Amino acid sequence: MNIFTRQEPSTLFFDDFNIETVNELTQRGWVVADDAQQFSYNIPQQKQRNQYRNNIANWRADQISLVDLAGEPEKRVVELFAKSDGTWNRHSQFCQPPRFAIGTFSARVKLNNSHNTMDGDALNKHFLLNGIGISQQSARSKHSFTYEQRPGYTHPILINEQLQYDTKRSFTGDQPRREIGYVAPGWYQLTIQFNPKATYCRRHNRATHCLPTVRFFLDDEQVSELPIYTASLEAKFGMTFAHYYPSVVSNDYLRVETMQIDWVYHAPNILLRPNEIRSYVDEHRRAHRSFIDTTATRVIHDAEKEPYRCPITTQE
Repeated sequence: MNIFTRQEPSTLFFDDFNIETVNELTQRGWVVADDAQQFSYNIPQQKQRNQYRNNIANWRADQISLVDLAGEPEKRVVELFAKSDGTWNRHSQFCQPPRFAIGTFSARVKLNNSHNTMDGDALNKHFLLNGIGISQQSARSKHSFTYEQRPGYTHPILINEQLQYDTKRSFTGDQPRREIGYVAPGWYQLTIQFNPKATYCRRHNRATHCLPTVRFFLDDEQVSELPIYTASLEAKFGMTFAHYYPSVVSNDYLRVETMQIDWVYHAPNILLRPNEIRSYVDEHRRAHRSFIDTTATRVIHDAEKEPYRCPITTQE
């Protein structure tokens, strides 16, 4: 694997969402969540469960739309809605099934909030990579940026986290969550970069263990680096964008929150710097190339048996 490159790889996935309808998303391989389910977890007290037992959370396709980018009407962005009036929730989510190899994943996302959470409400916005092992010995892993509005906090914070399952119980060596801290509302480039070289080492049981790492970048700044299981390098990853309330909200008025995605970019088996990715995206846009997919990778899912469901929908 080349660690860094100045020439854009020929194998890549790029989507700048310069389309008109949500149906066109599915033509590009995206799965749009459209699945109603009971939403009762994160309600700790039985009294509260009973109080909100009729509260239904819907992952709704009609909560996703394509809109003009503010100030740049020639560009389109995906807009995700999360809505609630205290008796029902509406969420939005779309994803690519696990089919991408390790490498560099990047997206330009608008993080914003129009309400604070002092009244006890919470809201999450996700850019998530969901990895599924290609063999029984491989790990399952998730790596994500989460813009999290916590109850009791005036401002939301950005965190990066990972959750790994390893059949071999391999040494993990680090905590799964890192708080980046308060991030002002606005547009940000979120980049997740897999480094297969063993760069994280420490002694454990009188032996030195070295693991590959995954790096997280906010715009051009590396904000975290976490070790990952070696088996995770064999996994195929899917990409998910989600906007939802993680628990029943307490307000009794209609509350509407939005999240926007400008573009997403993936280069397998290569580490690209965030500024390099931006230059490639700008070049494709100047050439009016809105969508490129030369990955030609197999989806780790049997769609003939059951349609693929985005990972947050199933609460994996």
